[in-house]
Amino acid sequence: MGTTIVFAIVYKNRVYIGHVGDSRLYRIRGHLIRQLTKDHSYVQALLKEGTITKLEAENHPQKNILLKVVGCEESVEPDVIVKGFIKDDVLLMCSDGLTNMVPDQEIYDTIVNGRE
Repeated sequence: MGTTIVFAIVYKNRVYIGHVGDSRLYRIRGHLIRQLTKDHSYVQALLKEGTITKLEAENHPQKNILLKVVGCEESVEPDVIVKGFIKDDVLLMCSDGLTNMVPDQEIYDTIVNGRE
């Protein structure tokens, strides 16, 4: 059994992101929430291939199958991406425990309303 991880370093006007599994990083900028990471899951692979739609992915019976995790192999290479970062951006790092239960718009509303 393995686990997932997401991490980020903000330096100047960039955010350096690494992740393995289906833990996610979102960026809230203005009126938009955007998932910056892509899950390492069977369902994400089906989405990428065009085999299923985003709506089908939300309730897919195999959405918990991960293709890349920490702890099952001797080593694992995280995906690393670099994105722009500006002063008022908000970063949210979370597990699928949140994103499987709460829609993106509700996450956005909660964070934005909590900052006011």
